[in-house]
Amino acid sequence: TLTPASGSISSYRPRLSGRDRAMETSPAEFIDELVHRLEALPDDSSAREKMLNLSDSQDSFLSLDDGSLASTLPAIAARFAQCWPEDMALSSPGAIKLVGHARTHDKQLQKMSDKLVPKKVAERAFWRHYFSRVHALLVEAAPSPGDQLACHIDGLPKPRTAEERRFQPAAELQASGDIPRAKLLKFITECTKMVSSDESLKLATRAVAIDGADIAAVMLTAQLEFMESMGIDRRFGVAMMSPSVVEKVYPKDAELKQALETFMRTCQQAGQMAMSQAMMRASADPSKRRVPPAAELQESGDLDTERLVQMVEGVMAMISSKDLRAQLMDACREGQGNPEVVLMRYQREYFESTGLEQDFAVGQLRALAGRAQAAIMGGQKNTPEIKAFEGLRDMSSKVSELARSVMVELSRPKMKEGDDRRFKPKATPEGEPAELQTKGPLSREVVVRFCEEANKMLISDESIDLLA
Repeated sequence: TLTPASGSISSYRPRLSGRDRAMETSPAEFIDELVHRLEALPDDSSAREKMLNLSDSQDSFLSLDDGSLASTLPAIAARFAQCWPEDMALSSPGAIKLVGHARTHDKQLQKMSDKLVPKKVAERAFWRHYFSRVHALLVEAAPSPGDQLACHIDGLPKPRTAEERRFQPAAELQASGDIPRAKLLKFITECTKMVSSDESLKLATRAVAIDGADIAAVMLTAQLEFMESMGIDRRFGVAMMSPSVVEKVYPKDAELKQALETFMRTCQQAGQMAMSQAMMRASADPSKRRVPPAAELQESGDLDTERLVQMVEGVMAMISSKDLRAQLMDACREGQGNPEVVLMRYQREYFESTGLEQDFAVGQLRALAGRAQAAIMGGQKNTPEIKAFEGLRDMSSKVSELARSVMVELSRPKMKEGDDRRFKPKATPEGEPAELQTKGPLSREVVVRFCEEANKMLISDESIDLLA
C-alpha cells in the first residue's frame, strides 16, 4: 500500500539507508535501487512493455513525469526529484550500469538520444526525465520500501493550530542528524504510555463515535504532536522511527528494539479498543436510541452504593424484558455490531436515560469493582459495596450469556428440507422420522462417535468438492 493505514508512526518497516530528514536514500543508493529493480523485472511483464512504449514519444525525454503516467502519488514524483538531483553526473558505475541496462532492453533509446541531445535537451536531463517515468512504472508494478515510506510521510496528518493541539511543540525541532539514544528511548517509552492512557482512549473513541473521524489519523495526530513537544520534527521523526533505521543507527540495542515493538503493539491494541468502544457508545442522535437521554446528564462526582445498585438492577430488568431479544436480533442483522457490542450500547443508552453521562456511569461501575475487590482482599465480607459488586458480576454474566445465545441463533444456518439435505434425519425402522434429542446431556459415546465421523466427513473428497 502507498497510503498510511495504521495508527502508529512506526507502522512501516522499509530497509532504509540514509538518515537526513525524510530523505531515506542517497542519489547513489537510489540509482543502485533502480538497477536492482529493473534487473528483477521479467521481460514479459506489463511494466516492461510500458517502458518500451516510452521511447515512442519525445515528451518522455523533455520533462519530468508529473505523476500522470501511472497515476502515482505526488510523493513519488517528489521522491524521484529529490533522489535524482538535476546536477547528478552520469559517470558513476551505478549510473553507467543503469543507462546500459535501459539501452540493452530498448534499442530505440539511442535513436531518440541522437535526435534530441543536445538540440532540445542536455544528455543529463534526457536520462533524468526518462528514468522518472521508469520509476513511476516500477512503483505502479511494485512500490519499494522507500516509495512506501515517502507516501507514508507525505500522507501524515497536517499540523494543527496551537488551539487545536493536545501537545504544544517545542521552541526548536530537530530535523537532521541522529536522535540521541536517550531522547529516542524516552520518546518511545513516554509515547507508549500516552497512547494507552485513559485520556487518549477517551479522546479517540469520542472522535470516532461523535465526529466520524478516522481512528488512524486521530492516533497519528496525537503521536506527531507529542513528538514535536519533545523537540523532534514530525517528518524527520517518522523516518527515524522506522525499526530498520533504529537498528542501523543503534545496532543490536535490545532495549530500544523491545521498546519500539511494545510501542507498535500498543498502538495497534489502542486503535482496536477505541474502535470497539466507539461502536459501543450510545448514538449522539437520540432518535437512534431505544430510550431517549435525560435532559441533564451528571458527568462528575461519586455515586453512592445505593445508586450503583439501582444501575445494576435497571440493566438486569432491561436484559430480562420480553422485547429485548428480538430488538437485539434485528440490530445485529442490520449491521449495528455483534450482540455484545449492541448490548453494551443499550446499557449506555439506559444510563443516560437515568441522567448519568455514559462514560461517567461506566467509570463509576469500574470504580465499584475496584473498591469491592480491595475490600475482599482486606478480609471484609458482606459490605454494601461487595454485595453491589456481586450484583454487577451477575449482571455481566447475564449480559454475556444473552450475547452468546443470540450469536448462536444468528449464526445458525437455515434448515434445509427433504431432498435438499445432504444427510437425512434419523428415521425409525419403518422409515418414519425418529424423535431427536433436544434436552439433557449427551452420552460420551455419542460425542466421541459424532466427532470422529464428522471429522471424516469434513475432509472427505465429496465435502471438499461441495465447498469448492
